[in-house]
Amino acid sequence: MDYGVGLEMGLRGEWEDVLISRGNVVISATAGGGGVQVFRVHNYWSLRRSCISTLPFERFHPDTPSRIGGVLKLATKDQIEHLRSQIVKHIGTDWPSTPSHWDVLEDHIESTKRRNRTDSIFDTRPPEPAAAIRLARGCNIPGILPAAFYHLSRIHPEMDWGECRGVTVPLELLSNLRKGERSARWDLLDKRDLMLLLHGIRNIQWSEVIIYESMETFTAECTNAKGCHTIIKSFCRRRDKQDRDPLAYLRDRFTSSRLIADKLCDKCATTISTCVQRNRQTFWEELPNLFRLSS
Repeated sequence: MDYGVGLEMGLRGEWEDVLISRGNVVISATAGGGGVQVFRVHNYWSLRRSCISTLPFERFHPDTPSRIGGVLKLATKDQIEHLRSQIVKHIGTDWPSTPSHWDVLEDHIESTKRRNRTDSIFDTRPPEPAAAIRLARGCNIPGILPAAFYHLSRIHPEMDWGECRGVTVPLELLSNLRKGERSARWDLLDKRDLMLLLHGIRNIQWSEVIIYESMETFTAECTNAKGCHTIIKSFCRRRDKQDRDPLAYLRDRFTSSRLIADKLCDKCATTISTCVQRNRQTFWEELPNLFRLSS
């Protein structure tokens, strides 16, 4: 008997749902001599090369998790480790594990946004977090969860992916999209992950308070103690409580040049900038705990 499975990764239509979403392969065969069904087996290495060459490996795209999720499940199920590791590595570029790589990604997205000012809905371009979280849960990719949860925490609950792409989009949502705000596929999250998100948002707020309060201890060698102290207090009070992106705020607001422009003495500006960036690194490392992802 000629055993085998013919796998065509380019299949579309109803077969795509069967093959891709479940990570399984449906086998069908025509009857051979004597009514016995014959299955054709492709060479393993040819199959593997076919899988790799046809994967939709587009970086920084909101539909990447749904496009490659089925292939990843298939690679996991059949223990094709090289293929699985290649997919996981690709997904990891969309959801970095270090703050420096996160900054590179954010800068890339902002640069793309500036180059596409005529695009009324920029949200169709960058990675989308809820789909990434669902993929991570279903395919055991915990490394992308901190970045995905953090990004999700920056998105307003009213910014629903489906509603923002409906036939009639509410004017407020359309206005937000045109300002560059992002949306999420909230319906992909289960109750557990929604609760983890809420815990994370609250814990982030407390973490920010600790970072800002610690600034008062950075002025020991200040050459203008009264003036610097007043300035530090003032811009901490002016901190926008509705801002949902502390990583961006801490990076951009507390550079030495900006602090000197705020009339802080050189010593305070350098010390505060260095300490805030160190605290920002610690904040990033704490994301798994802030969102209770370690439990």
